[in-house]
Amino acid sequence: MHKVNLKNNDLNLLVVLLDLLKTKKITQSSINLGMSQSATSRAFGRLKDTFQDPLLIRTPKGYKLSIKAESIYPELQNIISNIHNIIEEPEFDPKTTNEVIRFFGVDLEIISYLPRLFSQIQKKAPGLQLSVFTGTQDHFSLLKSGDVDFSMSGMQPKVSDEGLHRALLSKEGAICVMRKNHPLANQNLTLKKYLLCHHGIINLTGRGLGAIDKKLKQLGHKRNISIRLPNFTSAAYFCETSDVIFLMPNNIANQIVKRHKLITKPLPKELGTRQSQFYIYWHKNNHSNPLSVWIRNEIKAALRET
Repeated sequence: MHKVNLKNNDLNLLVVLLDLLKTKKITQSSINLGMSQSATSRAFGRLKDTFQDPLLIRTPKGYKLSIKAESIYPELQNIISNIHNIIEEPEFDPKTTNEVIRFFGVDLEIISYLPRLFSQIQKKAPGLQLSVFTGTQDHFSLLKSGDVDFSMSGMQPKVSDEGLHRALLSKEGAICVMRKNHPLANQNLTLKKYLLCHHGIINLTGRGLGAIDKKLKQLGHKRNISIRLPNFTSAAYFCETSDVIFLMPNNIANQIVKRHKLITKPLPKELGTRQSQFYIYWHKNNHSNPLSVWIRNEIKAALRET
């Protein structure tokens, strides 16, 4: 068997060969390939040397494929087609996809953003499956490991350059949440009264002091923290059945007070107007994925409609 070292062969010649076997005419192939006729003839000569076969045989009616060319033609078509599929960006058809898209977020972040998005994508991509995860894991390491496709978070990565992309979901102010019959329910929440309260915090990551505690420290104060909880949903129940108060982003607080016997109070003026920014993050490894691109466009469309 004739052995061929691929390193010594120009695989671009296979494109020329495919067209020559299709047209059986050097002149036509040179036009199809955008090559000069002499360049196409030289390429054909190299192909005949490589395959040690004439490939095209002259007959009174023109050229026909040699026996070897007949045998390799179908396989060559498949090879070139597969190479095109590898190199070209695959098309994404939302109507026919049955892929799974994986989101990670805190419980009430999920409630705030995903139902509207799911309703929208289900109409356009009925076979697309949404898989949602929540917990205390680091949002950003899950993206880097490929365990999730998107992460919704009000936090930012410890290191700015982690191969992450992001898009802003919303900017939210912060507000205090307490039960409807709280002793301060009918009073203005001054800084003095705020400091006398029992406070609860939602400890999502266990990272240091929150922004409000840093502000209080600057003013020479410290909150009386009575309870630390892992998520906003559990906070609602503790808040509803005790005098503990929680500081929450507006969008999450609004979701909670709809479902529980709770009210909201603005922060004492000394603590300023605090804002949280919520982002959707994805990793650079997923940035060009057609499904990821489509989902991000749908998220942008959903946000424009709000």
